[in-house]
This record gives sequence, structure tokens and C-alpha cells, in this order.
Amino acid sequence: AFATKGCIEMKRALFKIFDSVMDHLGDDTLAMFDVHIAMVGATGVGKTTSCNALLGSNWNVGHTTATTRDLQSDQLILDDNGKSVPTNIYVTDFPGLGESLSRDAEYLPLYKEHLPRFDAVVWVMAANDRQMAATQQYLNALSEAVPELASKLIIALNKADLVEPMEWAKDQPNLPSDTQMANIEARVHDVVARLNEECCKCRLPEAQVVAFTAKYNWRVWKVFEILNTVLKGGKKMSLVRFARPQQWSPKRTK
Repeated sequence: AFATKGCIEMKRALFKIFDSVMDHLGDDTLAMFDVHIAMVGATGVGKTTSCNALLGSNWNVGHTTATTRDLQSDQLILDDNGKSVPTNIYVTDFPGLGESLSRDAEYLPLYKEHLPRFDAVVWVMAANDRQMAATQQYLNALSEAVPELASKLIIALNKADLVEPMEWAKDQPNLPSDTQMANIEARVHDVVARLNEECCKCRLPEAQVVAFTAKYNWRVWKVFEILNTVLKGGKKMSLVRFARPQQWSPKRTK
């Protein structure tokens, strides 16, 4: 308990120093600490729901039809004991791919145009979907437009609770059975293997692939931790500084 208390106090001291430095920086320098996160992937995989769970935003979620037709961006606002504190964390929800060929023709250029300016890209997939060909093709196409994509990409396998044999303990301790857990880990290994095939242009280490479930809030923080590893420089501190998503509320920005 003493060690935990000491760690908390140390973090508070570091955050005070960080805030003090930020208060004395000009707008141009401050922008260097802004964190821009893109939530991307196929339609129907729980992309927006994952964003809600991970970062506390409140976009509309559609369970039968695609709902994200345009880029939707939020500046996250921290509720600090009733006081609204604007953060420098910005999250953009991209429209889902794979809805139709005509939609892909509309959305892929949007992805290629805007992804280069993001610091981190969270590609959401369904953990129980073993079809990887479309994802490989999308990432190949995007890697040509965004050569540095692999360095800032996270593959987030949502819906881990639907991996067979679906033996999820819905009450405490909110965990998969041993057999289901083994299969979830096998899915992660398989996705990594498929992404590292010779035909793939966007190859990732296993450290950038994680299974989770937004529905049961399981391993959401693991996604957050990996998100922080792909950020560069002071942007890491920005994300950690405001890492209290249960207290965040969104402010819609253009």
C-alpha cells in the first residue's frame, strides 16, 4: 500500500511539472504534444463501440447498419471533480470499410488522404472472424499511401467473448474459460502470422496485436497500453497525463 501511495504521489508530481511546462509554451510548441488517434477498420466489427470503451466518447452505435459515414472527431474533455479540463487528445472515427465496393471506392481515398497526419491508428477487427484476405488487401493499399503505417498501427481484436467455445463468465471474475482463453491467444498468433506473410506490405510484431472485448470491458486497458507504446516523444506523456477515460466527456470538433 505504501509503494502504491508513493507511486501515485510521484505521478501527481510529474503531472504538475508537465502542466507547468505546458502552461508556458506557445501555441505552435503546444501542438507538438497533441495526440491524434484514428479508429479504423471494417464495418460491423464494433469500431465505434471500441472507441467508446477505450476513450470514453459517445458516438452513436448502430447494430444493424453502418452509422459512421463521415470522419467524426472529438476533443476529449476531462471532468476533474466537476471542472471541465480540455485535453490535447483528439480521436477520429473513420467510416467502416467493406460495406460495399462503391463505399470502399468512396472511403479508401479518405483513409489515404487523412491517415498520414495521425500519431496512432487503431485497426479494429472481430476476434472471431478468421477471414484475413480483405484486411491484408486494405493494409497493402494503405501502406502504399502511408509508408510509416506499421510503426503507428495497432490491431485490436474486439469481440473476444465470441471466440469459441464462448464460455465467458459474464459475472465475476469477467473472464473467458481456460479453453476460450487459449483459443483467443491462438487467434492473436494467427493474425500476426497472416500479417507477416510474404504478400503483406504492413508487417507487425505481436506486441502491436491485442484481443479484447468492449462489451465486457476486458483488456481495454491493454489496448490503451499498446496505444501509448506507438506514440512518439512528449505525446506519450500527453496520453498518460489524461488517462482517466471513465471521466472523459467528448467535445465534438470539426
